[in-house]
Amino acid sequence: MRLLATSTPQHRNTVKILVYGQSISVQDWWLEVKRDLTARFPNANLIMENKSIGGFSSSLLVKTTEMDVSSFYPDLVLFHVYDVYKLKQLATSGPVSVQSDSNGQRWLIVGTDSGFEALTTFYYTAI
Repeated sequence: MRLLATSTPQHRNTVKILVYGQSISVQDWWLEVKRDLTARFPNANLIMENKSIGGFSSSLLVKTTEMDVSSFYPDLVLFHVYDVYKLKQLATSGPVSVQSDSNGQRWLIVGTDSGFEALTTFYYTAI
């Protein structure tokens, strides 16, 4: 978000966002996200693409992830896949920076959506 927020008419930061995952990610919700970010940060050079693959099982999708994601070299990946219980590290264009507020607090927001009405479990090995 820092790259978006610090863009000016004189210095337009390029921010690359990739949407990736299965059928839920193929849908048009991501276009609304793109419109919102473009309106909120008009001075940023926003490049947002969706390389999701509907109909791919998670066992196949994890095999294509590294090539599809790293070839775009995104600053941020919005990633959604069902039932994968495998550690996966995605390459980014640089280190992930975190900035605290004036009280020294930091927030990590993790969201998910499921096409199945069932329990979704996340396992974090480190934050």
